[in-house]
Amino acid sequence: MKLFFATILLFSVMGHSQGSPEPIRAQARICQTLLLQNIDRPDTYPGVVVAATSKVNPEYYYFWIRDAALTMDVVHKLYTLTLSPTERAYYKKILLEYVDLSRKNQLTPNKSGGLGEPKFNVDATAFNGEWGRPQNDGPAIRASTLMSLASTLLKEGQGEYVRTKLYTVIKADLEFVSHHWNELSVDLWEEVYGFHFYTLMVQRRALVEGVAMARAMNDQGAAQFYLSQIAPISQAIMKFWDPKRGYLVATLNSPFMRGKNSNLDTAVILGVLHGHTNDGFMSYNDPKVLATAEKLRQAFEKLYGVNGDKTLGTAIGRYPEDTYNGYVTNSEGNPWFLTTLAFAELYSKTRFLSNADLYFARALFHKAANGSLSEQFNRYNGYMQGAPNLTWSYAAFITAALARQGMR
Repeated sequence: MKLFFATILLFSVMGHSQGSPEPIRAQARICQTLLLQNIDRPDTYPGVVVAATSKVNPEYYYFWIRDAALTMDVVHKLYTLTLSPTERAYYKKILLEYVDLSRKNQLTPNKSGGLGEPKFNVDATAFNGEWGRPQNDGPAIRASTLMSLASTLLKEGQGEYVRTKLYTVIKADLEFVSHHWNELSVDLWEEVYGFHFYTLMVQRRALVEGVAMARAMNDQGAAQFYLSQIAPISQAIMKFWDPKRGYLVATLNSPFMRGKNSNLDTAVILGVLHGHTNDGFMSYNDPKVLATAEKLRQAFEKLYGVNGDKTLGTAIGRYPEDTYNGYVTNSEGNPWFLTTLAFAELYSKTRFLSNADLYFARALFHKAANGSLSEQFNRYNGYMQGAPNLTWSYAAFITAALARQGMR
């Protein structure tokens, strides 16, 4: 269904009153349009979000559980903010398709043997190739996205749908998270097997929100069990602070770190952004979080040639030892849009807006003339490379822009 309304949405309606600079608002509108174009494409199962439009070198034309959940969280936010009945109907349609698809994914046999399967084919069948399995962050992020949707639908008087259909999907994910959070899995970059800060943060958020959700559904036994898991997860997360290094490390208990000797990774910042709750745990302003961000900035400032331009924010990659260049491994890693924008979002959340705007300026400098964003931009010449039209890049710009406006 080719309906793309993004250019008249919240960034034009609400942006000026919030003080967000016009170049950020303009790019956010473009990102909304391009993000929507990667959902419900003509050759995909209803509700599918393709990670990117590239089918070769690199092959990203798949449905990743994590990427889709983050994307649909953006769609839900747009649904709650738009004033247009037509847009609202469109967003609701794809959100409900996503609910149906999520249940189908949960019930589809796969090589992970459970809900930790990271990706599916775009026709919603299982991907049976070799891959980094399991990835246990996906069910947690999906649960949080669907619980946000459930909260909205309950306010709209759609309790029957939430109780009889949506909560079935949510509870399956919460049960998985609550019973498997202490197991090793593959990280969000799909490279390292171990115990990960990012995964634990999004799992903790899912269970914190899951307690309230289960209570709203009068599922008191589940609520009590989810509550009992939060303290041990919190204790496990605190072990990632390395006082000698002065930052939060990304992974513990890994048998093979793939040369990541520093264990310094932007996944930690993403974990805070995607796993934050309002209970004060590991907040955006936590000194450990800000110290980690500064260590990352310092590492990448020295590493990438494009960072010679001090009028822009530091271009940020995944981790200093990265060897994936967007096409092959065993090369040189580059800055990514979504990691650079994670810094824009973090400093927007902490209201260090001058810092945030530098990171926005960096992303804007490297975008294509039509506003499209790929996965990476070259560390030397700054031109985009890797998967074109990366959906997560668009989602990252939108969430950072919303944070800049004080709306997320």
